[in-house]
Amino acid sequence: MRSLIIEYFGQIPKLSHSIQCDVRVWLLDVAYVPGVRFNLLSLDAVMLKFPMTLDAQGAHMLNWQLSFMRKDAGA
Repeated sequence: MRSLIIEYFGQIPKLSHSIQCDVRVWLLDVAYVPGVRFNLLSLDAVMLKFPMTLDAQGAHMLNWQLSFMRKDAGA
């Protein structure tokens, strides 16, 4: 186990695509750590502002057409 360095901390835009339209969402308090091969998202932080449901397919924001689909590990 080794320590990793945070190279960037701040906010970044994320563009999400859907059939109806593209939505740009700003992700706040993001830490970029080179060498980490996956993204971590705090659903607790998101759910403070946007109601969400969680199911076998992933996380879905209510009243929005935005979903975070589940992906198998390593895919």
